[in-house]
Amino acid sequence: MLKIKEIGAKGYEKVIVGKDSAAGLHAVIAVHNTVLGPGLGGIRMQPYRSEKEALADALRLSKAMTYKAAISHLAIGGGKAVVIGNPQKPKSKKMLLALGDMIESLGGRYLAAEDVGFYCKDLDVIAQRTKHLTGASPSMGGSGDCSPSTSKGIIVGIQTAVQERFKTVNLTGIRIAIQGIGKVGWPLLEFFHSLHAEIFVSDIDPEKCREAQKRFGVKIILPPQIHKIEAEVFSPCALGGGLNPKTIPGLGAKIVAGGANNQFLDEKKGPSALMKREILHAPDFVINAGGIIHLFVKEILKKEDLTPWLLKIGGTLREIFRLSRLEGTAPLPIAVRLAEERIRRKQSS
Repeated sequence: MLKIKEIGAKGYEKVIVGKDSAAGLHAVIAVHNTVLGPGLGGIRMQPYRSEKEALADALRLSKAMTYKAAISHLAIGGGKAVVIGNPQKPKSKKMLLALGDMIESLGGRYLAAEDVGFYCKDLDVIAQRTKHLTGASPSMGGSGDCSPSTSKGIIVGIQTAVQERFKTVNLTGIRIAIQGIGKVGWPLLEFFHSLHAEIFVSDIDPEKCREAQKRFGVKIILPPQIHKIEAEVFSPCALGGGLNPKTIPGLGAKIVAGGANNQFLDEKKGPSALMKREILHAPDFVINAGGIIHLFVKEILKKEDLTPWLLKIGGTLREIFRLSRLEGTAPLPIAVRLAEERIRRKQSS
C-alpha cells in the first residue's frame, strides 16, 4: 500500500515522500513554486544513498525548474520527482502505477515528465493512474521524447556564447568537450560532427564511448579528465555538481555551456570563481530549457512549431551576458534575478 507523508521545506509549496514496499517505490516529489502555473518537471531515478540525499536533489531540481520556466516566459512553475533505485534495472509495473498514484495525489499541482532514468514507455504506464503528466508517447496522446528539443536549445545557447566570447557565429571546426553522451549529449555530438568539429567525449558507460568513437571518430577521455581538455567549449551534459573547487581551477575551455542541471556544487562561490578565470558560463536553466519549452508549447499551448521559442534562448542569453559585462557580475546570479523578478511581477499583478 502506498503511504505518503508531507515534509515541510522552507520556500517550497509542497514536498511529499511516498513509499510502497510491495511495489518497490520510494520517491520524493517537490513542488517549488506554482505562481506562473502548475509545477512541471521530470522524474529522475538514481541509486541515492538515502532519502535525505534524494530529498536534497528533488529540492534543488524543482527550484531550477521554476527558474527555467520563468526565464523562458512559460506559464508553468517548477516541480520534480526523484525515485530511489537503479535505473539500469527494469521498472516493475507495480512501481510505476504506485508512482502514478503519488503524482495524482497532488491534484495537478505537479505535472510529470521524463528525466534521467525514465522514458516515454514508463510515462505510458504511469498515465494509467494519473492524467497529470507530459511527454508520453504520441500513441498515448503525448508529444514524446523532449530531449532532442533540449539539445537544440543547447546548440542555440552554444552559438550565442561563442558569439559573445569569440565574436563569431561560425562553429565549423570548433573544439568541444562533451561530458555525458546520453539523450541530450548524443544529439550534440551528431550536430558538431556535421560541422567537422574536434570532439572529445566522456561517459560512465564505456559502450557509448566506443560507439561514438566508431561512428564519429571522437576522442574518448576518462570522466575525471574531460573538464581539463583545452577547447573552445566544455559542455557538461551529465549530472550536476561538476563545477566545483576541484574542477574549476583545471578547466581548459573558454566557455561552459551544457545541459546538466545545477552545474555548480556551490552556486554562491562557483560562478564568480569561473568568471575570475575569464571563462564564460551559460546558465544551465537558461540553455537547457528546450525540453520544458517542447512540453509547454506542444502539450499546453497545443502548437507544433518550437523554433521561435528555442531561438528566444539566444536572446535571453545575450541579455544576461550584456548585464554581466555591465555589472561585473557572473551570469548565473543575473539569470536567477531575472527569473525571480518575473515571478514577483506575476504575484503583484
